[in-house]
Amino acid sequence: MKISLNMDGDRPTGHQAQMKALARDVAEAKGGDWNARKRLNTTFQPLMKKFAQKRTTDTGEFNALMDKGREGLFVAAKKYKLKDGPEKFQIFAVDFIEDHMDGKGGKGFLSKIFGKQL
Repeated sequence: MKISLNMDGDRPTGHQAQMKALARDVAEAKGGDWNARKRLNTTFQPLMKKFAQKRTTDTGEFNALMDKGREGLFVAAKKYKLKDGPEKFQIFAVDFIEDHMDGKGGKGFLSKIFGKQL
């Protein structure tokens, strides 16, 4: 599953450089760096926007879903094992984003497959 992320602007170009920047952002966000969290949010925002648009057309609810998605993204960054690499973080984060948007709080799709909470 390939996820298109918004990694342009002041971000490096090329897949290797983008993955290196994503790994750095996840590691720094895990440590509590607000700038890294902002960069992660910017990277995943188009994806979260698509998820929120699928769930509602109401503006207030849309904004609430975006907030929940950000919360899920930051929880994913905190729980992610850095040794697994940035490519797997994308899939890992999608699970947490959708779970938080659906109000499950991290007990979703991947947990059902593997039989435990991540």
